[in-house]
Amino acid sequence: MPHPPLPDGWHSIVPRIVVDDVAGLVEFMRRSLGATGELATDRPTVMRIGDASLMISGVGPRPATAAFLYVYVDDADASWRAATEAGARSIEAPLDTPYGDRRAMVEDRWGNVWQIATPRNAANAAERFVLDPIGHVRSELRDRAEAPRQGSEGAPDAWIEIDPRFAAALDGVRVGDEAIVLTFFHRARRETLAVRPRGDLSEPITGVFATRSPDRPNPIGLHRVTVRAIDGARVKVGPLEAIDATPVIDLKPVLDETNDA
Repeated sequence: MPHPPLPDGWHSIVPRIVVDDVAGLVEFMRRSLGATGELATDRPTVMRIGDASLMISGVGPRPATAAFLYVYVDDADASWRAATEAGARSIEAPLDTPYGDRRAMVEDRWGNVWQIATPRNAANAAERFVLDPIGHVRSELRDRAEAPRQGSEGAPDAWIEIDPRFAAALDGVRVGDEAIVLTFFHRARRETLAVRPRGDLSEPITGVFATRSPDRPNPIGLHRVTVRAIDGARVKVGPLEAIDATPVIDLKPVLDETNDA
């Protein structure tokens, strides 16, 4: 039988996980799977990954209940690495499946099993051109809606956690340096070719190559920042409008006329 219209963004079946550490699972999903959503204390926490919603509840009225979920992400390899770095146990390293998906599998510390996949078309694109992130942004900005359009418009400082493999490349970076951070906007809409600049409905529709829209075929962010602090393989920079868990693909110095290093 037909059912009443559902709220925007919801489907007829909604997965629900019950855990003894809702905040910990929320943080894991943000960092590993690019999930968005806010921790709730008076109702189930709702997290979104792509076009899907998932509810997380604490134990009490019901016992802990784990899940086995197949989740599509932009880059299965990067999400698998992020998940294992966040403490998940790898069950299956990334591989190419007979049906076309690039897929990996991990078990988080709450017992949930995540099969992490990149769709066929995205996997084929990744084979043509691969970027290995040098690290990830750790920021108080959790959602695109929270982030200013430019760093100069009130963006906070943020830490960049450099992958240990690339830590030696920080030699020579100093507090006070001006730098260019290149990021990959992992939550961008890559099919977007035209927008109204800055979301202003009074502006004419313009091709993205003539704008700074984060939604574009290759969503690379370019940020001029100042190095605020260095702590081992962590670099604090600002202002930086990139949201938490954004992959960082390079860090370069700002050159003046006397410096061509």
